Amino acid sequence: MIIAGLQSSGVSVPSPDTALTAVQLRGVDQFHIGGVNSALALFDKMGIKKGDVVVDIGSGLGGPARLVSERFGCSVVGVDLCEEFVAVAKEINVWTRSSGVEFRVGDGSSLEGMEPGTVDSMFMLHVGMNVEDKVALGGAVGRGLKEGGVFGVFDMVAGDGRALDYPVPFATEAGQAFLSREEEYVEAFEGAGLSLVGMEDKTEYCLDVIKGNAKRAKEKGREGGLGPTIVQGKNVGTKMKNIVAMFKDGRMRASEMIFEKKSS
Repeated sequence: MIIAGLQSSGVSVPSPDTALTAVQLRGVDQFHIGGVNSALALFDKMGIKKGDVVVDIGSGLGGPARLVSERFGCSVVGVDLCEEFVAVAKEINVWTRSSGVEFRVGDGSSLEGMEPGTVDSMFMLHVGMNVEDKVALGGAVGRGLKEGGVFGVFDMVAGDGRALDYPVPFATEAGQAFLSREEEYVEAFEGAGLSLVGMEDKTEYCLDVIKGNAKRAKEKGREGGLGPTIVQGKNVGTKMKNIVAMFKDGRMRASEMIFEKKSS
């Protein structure tokens, strides 16, 4: 499906003599609102630097993990529950000749096999909405981070408590979505030894990005190629309309949070 999207966009399928660039893939391997721009904004606030060991929780097709490795010279591990996503992420690594990035099938709520206190930074982008047990997630992050390590989050969060409309990009039905209030994130991560050092409401930012994306898609006057349809399916328009409606009426919000692991 991804290969077909590349071809319909006029991008040559990679060969031993060619490699794809992050720009060519940014429409398919960045699942979160704002793509590369919002990811880089979060990374800058986290203070990620060259040589850091970084973990991407819920890494999807690996776009943010490859981005942070390329921009900052980090060693990055991407963890995702979906075996298919991990397999494709590994294949895209070959296409882009990415080094310093590996992908594993695993649960971000446990991070099994990760040595305690070995990670400089962790992040998750539009992932917490599918994590029911935020306390377990906080515990896994707290164990994995070094003292002074940083955890960055850009998630959809619960709004006024009213029921959500489905489908949305992260769930087709209610049983798949576990939105939490920001206070619940703070409680879960503070309980794991982290402190909140920054929080920003990103709802209006997300609405602006969605509006801009819709305008550009309309101007292009065509479907296909690289874009959210490749992963989200043909009903991506309905999913995004539901997101916009709930952002506007207060049932859902977007939030960016930065946590730091306390020193003993």
